[in-house]
Amino acid sequence: MIYNGFDVQKTHDIIALLTQCSNFDTIFETIDPLDINSYAVQGRYPDTNLMPTKEEAEGYYQLALQIKSLATERIIFS
Repeated sequence: MIYNGFDVQKTHDIIALLTQCSNFDTIFETIDPLDINSYAVQGRYPDTNLMPTKEEAEGYYQLALQIKSLATERIIFS
C-alpha cells in the first residue's frame, strides 16, 4: 500500500489490509483469507484458548506465504 502511495494504519488485521489493497488492485480479492485474523491477532495473547491443529497451522502458513508472494509480485521497481 505504501508503494502505491496509500497511508497504512498500524494493524494486525490481515483481512482489513487485504480489503484496503483490493481498493487499488482487484487481484487481492482473489485471496480467501478464511479466519486468518484469529491466528494473526488472537493467537498472540496467552489468555486465548486458540490452539490450531497441525493441519490448520500449515494451511494458514501457506495462506500467509500466498499473501506475501502476491504483495511482493505487485511491487515493480523501475
